[in-house]
Amino acid sequence: MALVPMALSSIRDLKPGDTGKVLELKVYRVWASRNPPDTTEKGYRAILLDRHGDAIQANMDADDIHHFRPILIPGQAFQISDFERTPTDKWQRTLENPTSLSFTRPTRIDAIPIESFPNHYFHFTSYNQLPTKVWDPRDKGIKDYPVLTDYIGCYITSGDAGNIENLTKNQSRIRKVEMQNLNRISIELTLWDGLADKFEKQEIEQLERPIIIAVSSCRVSKFLKRDLQLSSTPATYYYINTNIPDLEQYKAAYRVLYEEKEPLCVTRYRLNDSEKEQQKNRIPFQQLFKHKPASYRGVRFTCQETITKLNTSRGWYYTSCCVCINKVTQSDGNYRCKTHGVIPAPNYRNCWNKPHHYNTTSNPGVTEFVMDEVFGITDKPKQIESNPSGSESLPKALPAPTPELKVETTTEAATHDDSSKETTPPQATSMAMQTRSKTEMESNVAPKTVIRRIFTEEPSESKKKDLECTEHPPSFAT
Repeated sequence: MALVPMALSSIRDLKPGDTGKVLELKVYRVWASRNPPDTTEKGYRAILLDRHGDAIQANMDADDIHHFRPILIPGQAFQISDFERTPTDKWQRTLENPTSLSFTRPTRIDAIPIESFPNHYFHFTSYNQLPTKVWDPRDKGIKDYPVLTDYIGCYITSGDAGNIENLTKNQSRIRKVEMQNLNRISIELTLWDGLADKFEKQEIEQLERPIIIAVSSCRVSKFLKRDLQLSSTPATYYYINTNIPDLEQYKAAYRVLYEEKEPLCVTRYRLNDSEKEQQKNRIPFQQLFKHKPASYRGVRFTCQETITKLNTSRGWYYTSCCVCINKVTQSDGNYRCKTHGVIPAPNYRNCWNKPHHYNTTSNPGVTEFVMDEVFGITDKPKQIESNPSGSESLPKALPAPTPELKVETTTEAATHDDSSKETTPPQATSMAMQTRSKTEMESNVAPKTVIRRIFTEEPSESKKKDLECTEHPPSFAT
């Protein structure tokens, strides 16, 4: 009795538990499954495509890696039978498909022509939908891990591959890549280990701009519970100007943005080399003001400026938590920090430690800012001492320099929008860089001393008792 040949099936028709099916599939991607930073290979995985453009993942045991690695070659097509259908594993899930294939050594895999199969398979997620894909390993309540994310954007810049190491624990390779969408919102992609080393930075940056980069199977996380980030997994691939149906449309849209305003190539992480850190992201303010601050949130810029005047209308200190640098609020004689709650006594911090907020309403060439860090100063800032709050004597404030005083300084800044504060920028007649030593300033300039009261109200009786029992008076933390 002749055997009846089995009919071909498609991916969308498969269900867990089906038997006797035959599929014609193209190998799209393959990788060894593992749980970084552990380098142990726990199995072999492949994403397969059919002629309808549907995708399915195939799983193989770690013992069969050497058997399937020379067979399942990306870009080749096969007729496959004698396989099993299983529910998709929720850990490192690459596809929405609830069904996966399981290959064993008896699985039959025969080569067929590659014609009529799609070139690529992506399921892109837009930036505003990324929060739904955030995975936090500390959240023990998650039962269904989010499907890994495909993302597309414009390549802006990338760093060099480096080491993150702790020789007593683990060592990894890492590279940072910046991508930007059509809303000029940037996101950082972190490539790990082999993918970090294989990233062809020099070849990519020689291509004509704009450069479209697509990445697959990434994990979405939040840095400091604020900024979204993409991180590669063992299943991640990256594609440069890949041949997808909408490629030319994407490139045309990004080209319009490039002609209007070319994105800034910035380094978003702090450098260990202090000399390089002083020169990092050194961009003139006139150029910086042309861009939206939201596109560079958290980026630290360095600049060389001339101080022409101090804005004395702003406070020069603030009341902070004694544990962190958060500003505290006072109510019923108690000081409360939004992080640490009620604290026994506050610190008084100098406003020079506040982040830099540049004022986008300033006139060109004149910028009002608060310094965050000054490079090239070896001496530690001196502590400004004060007497207990019950004392009549008050500490002297810093002298206000005259408008003619010009000092060369280098500052580091984190760009944030300061539109909520209406400030009037200082007027300067010249922005030329001039240098005057500290000795010259003290001998030639006679600044007027401005006395500012540190404590604006009398402390409560409980605070007075606490301060009377304190061996050391409160001081300004710098």
